[in-house]
Amino acid sequence: MNQFPIYKFNEEDIQNNLVRVVQLEESSGYIFDTFHTHEYNEMLIFISGGGTHNINFKIHEICDYSIHLLAANDLHWVERAHTSNGFAVMYKDQLLHKLRILNQGIDFFDLFGNSNVINLNKQDKKSYEFIFDEIGRNRQNADYLLQLVAALIVRIASTHFELLNTKCTSDPLIHKIGDLIETNYKKHLTLVHYAGLLNIEPRTLQNRVNKISGKTIKELQNDRLLKEAKRLICISGLSISEIAFELGFNDTAYFSNWFKKHTNIIPSEYKM
Repeated sequence: MNQFPIYKFNEEDIQNNLVRVVQLEESSGYIFDTFHTHEYNEMLIFISGGGTHNINFKIHEICDYSIHLLAANDLHWVERAHTSNGFAVMYKDQLLHKLRILNQGIDFFDLFGNSNVINLNKQDKKSYEFIFDEIGRNRQNADYLLQLVAALIVRIASTHFELLNTKCTSDPLIHKIGDLIETNYKKHLTLVHYAGLLNIEPRTLQNRVNKISGKTIKELQNDRLLKEAKRLICISGLSISEIAFELGFNDTAYFSNWFKKHTNIIPSEYKM
């Protein structure tokens, strides 16, 4: 089974920095080798495009003035043209926590928890030019850079996820169920179990979650399970049976059928 590199923050970043920015055109600044993943969240900002970006085996053209959002642990491979330029922004979950406190109407973990590609139109381009220029010029000014990246994340969330943003709420129950799913998704808890943990009626919990996300508790849990399953298949080196056990499935065949139901391919094909 293929095992892809997993990149982490260096020791200095772990101790001192919530964000780090590197220029894409610097040969030592960003890794362009093969499929790899990161333990941190990342944005690739392309000022000039060219080439392709493979994210979780889906190929995206790299366009001028595009923002490529990469969720932690998602697999990707950048094959950019030599004429392209821009920068990579790496940031920790702690920054999203801080932003969620300051902007309670936006669930940043929901919006940035999946990889997306945003191609800016002419009007969007003008509104982003200043902040892109400021980030590029102030990579060594840690305090100001943190403010700039925070402002960029808020702008992306409020502008390009407008539909989702209107569904977001400061309702603390929604954040609590998200945290509970993150902690317990491998246990395959039911709606009744989650409702019990929150001391709320199952129907009330489901209605409030569905109003915000448009999904059931089971669908949200399956989304999280599926993301982890894909990650383990691609980078863990574990066998399919070991992955099934790790994710709380007692039967490998049942896990394979479950995976195929959600992806249209079996796990052994996905890893190839």
